Amino acid sequence: MNSLIVLCNPEPKSLNAAAATSIVEAFRSAGHSARLLDLYRIEFSPILTADEVNRRFSFDEIVQEHAHFVTTADSLVFVHPDWWGAMPALLKGWIDRVFRPGVAYEYEGPEFGTKARVPLMRGKSASVCITSDQPLPPNGHPIELIWTEHILTFCGIARPVCHILGDVRNTTYRRRRRWIREISRECVATADRTEDR
Repeated sequence: MNSLIVLCNPEPKSLNAAAATSIVEAFRSAGHSARLLDLYRIEFSPILTADEVNRRFSFDEIVQEHAHFVTTADSLVFVHPDWWGAMPALLKGWIDRVFRPGVAYEYEGPEFGTKARVPLMRGKSASVCITSDQPLPPNGHPIELIWTEHILTFCGIARPVCHILGDVRNTTYRRRRRWIREISRECVATADRTEDR
């Protein structure tokens, strides 16, 4: 099984970075291949240009490479902080450029008729690991809906999972380490459940 872990946090010593490293190690310990994309470290450009939108294709070799990583991955994991109730802009730009038509979804139908959306990521699993300085709302975090419904399910991924650690500033070191261990195991378990289907 191929797993792709996408990290988006500018601080290399962040809790997100520690979690991403642990998740990679957990996949490898379970016998899976695991690739880590650190979007800040590789200085990914999040800018989706009008040319890319109109062409529905990118000539940027990095975007093409990342699209290949996505299409060949069996399991996707995203690790990032909650910034203003959403993912960092860099990660949003990565989604905009990489989860494009032909990679994550497509529209099919007659040229001048109604077209139907065709999800292209069926059979994959996805986990999202988020840290937030705010306590978690009792009815769930809005970012969960963005990831699960508006992005991952839209692209065909069944039952994506969100793991959110809230009130990070007031958590203990022990609690953070426990969270990292728990989500590392859960990400592998989510991927294994998908493989068994």
